[in-house]
Amino acid sequence: MYLSEFYNAEGVDISKSMLKLAAAKVEKSALHKGDIRNFIPGKKQDVVFCLYDTINHLLLFNEWKKVFKNVFNSLNENGLFIFDFNTFYKLDLISEISPVVNRFNKNFLIADIEKISVNTFNWNLKVFEFKKDDDFKLHESNIKESSFELEKITDALEKHFEILETVDEFDKKIHQHSERIYIVCRKKNLKK
Repeated sequence: MYLSEFYNAEGVDISKSMLKLAAAKVEKSALHKGDIRNFIPGKKQDVVFCLYDTINHLLLFNEWKKVFKNVFNSLNENGLFIFDFNTFYKLDLISEISPVVNRFNKNFLIADIEKISVNTFNWNLKVFEFKKDDDFKLHESNIKESSFELEKITDALEKHFEILETVDEFDKKIHQHSERIYIVCRKKNLKK
């Protein structure tokens, strides 16, 4: 991880296997097994990142609000919170054109995204791993993601943070067809 070369970086994940993969990439960083809804690091942080639509895996908006409060409690004064999420528009769009098939090397990925409730989608992922000749091994997983309206998210954030920037995946202004949104915000000093 690029940041760990220049900063004291720490990471948290609920999955032991993901922590093991991370440990191989960021040897100098402290990694913790924990839940982002309630994990508090041993010391306050200057910046907290929550990237690659991690927050989308929390299916209820109350869980998103717990993360916002937890990050607030984990940051130093004027600390930054930077995160991204898949928009409802993107998840809905992908569900309408599913399944999607991608080939990488001699392997195949079939992603079939289905809307299962108002805000929640199931990603059925099948990877056909090439072994030899015409032999493939199937790996299958179901991953749920939820998304919510930007206004609802920013309203919840503004209880704890000043929103500094909100852009789409192309560093452009948010519009109705934005597929991924990045938000940069600063911890509010609530004692004023």
